[in-house]
Amino acid sequence: MLLSIVIPVYNSKKEYLEELLQSLEVQDLSDVEIIIVNDGSDEEHSSELQAILEKRETIVYIKKENGGVSSARNFGIQVANGNYISFADSDDIFSPDFICSSIDYIRKYKPDIIFGTMKVFPHTYYLQTTGTAEFFEKNNIDDIEQRFSCTGKYGIIGSTCSRIYKKEIVSRVKFHEDILYSEDQLFNREIIKHAERVLVVPDEWYVYRDNPCSATHSNMYNQNYYQKIKGYWRNLLNIYKTCSKATIHAYRVEALVNAGFAYKRIASSDLPFPRKIAEIKIISNDEYVKDAVCNLRISDELKSLAQKIQLILMKVNAYLPLLILYDLFIIRKRYENER
Repeated sequence: MLLSIVIPVYNSKKEYLEELLQSLEVQDLSDVEIIIVNDGSDEEHSSELQAILEKRETIVYIKKENGGVSSARNFGIQVANGNYISFADSDDIFSPDFICSSIDYIRKYKPDIIFGTMKVFPHTYYLQTTGTAEFFEKNNIDDIEQRFSCTGKYGIIGSTCSRIYKKEIVSRVKFHEDILYSEDQLFNREIIKHAERVLVVPDEWYVYRDNPCSATHSNMYNQNYYQKIKGYWRNLLNIYKTCSKATIHAYRVEALVNAGFAYKRIASSDLPFPRKIAEIKIISNDEYVKDAVCNLRISDELKSLAQKIQLILMKVNAYLPLLILYDLFIIRKRYENER
């Protein structure tokens, strides 16, 4: 078996799951294994899932207690028979040439990881695009880390979908089951450290269904947000301490961006004003954020004037002006959307 596709399912819409499976069934699956991990769905959704799978006897079906998407993926890794593993979310779909194209790349390059491109539906933009296939070996893996940072060429290292991983490496890294936010990004950043050969390809392999109601896209901030994000930030801090100076710099700029994202959530929330200031202070004093603020300079290449202003305010612990800055940012965005 060459490729295993692991699909975690939790109370998923049956229409979406049907679309996902149909997008695979029109392709050559002779050297492919599909694994569905039911991560503790309720009785109604589990019954719907079993009905979907009744006519699909070749699919490996596993039901387990609910443990979260990372737990489900790790379980799928454990039972996978393929030399390579890919992941999918139950509400997305694969492009028609995913299987053929990915297997061709595997056989030609024998990489440890392949990063493909994904289209965001119903929009028309792409995540991680490159004009031609680019190959990275151990001596320039740091280069790919810089390119995949939020300030780099590709702009995102996030999703584990539209990616292919050698099982031998995935089995050593695994997903952090205690990380509840950005677990995909953390997994990719850690697995790159173990890779000898990484391939980035222009092929559009995957269609990601954008859900504006999901937790990932919500602008709301609540008391659980920092508790969820701090584990991811702490692990990032440990990862980039071992990188080259250029990569560390890219990570620190990204920390500034991540802090700004949190500030924006706080500013747009319905928290009372004193609580907003308190939350901004908590974010600003996180070890991951403080490392970036202490080491970045105003003269460094930042994406915008707003980022430079943000860094100045963070350096002098100006929490109220930070809140005002992001209030103004939100007001401007609303004005632009209404025009």
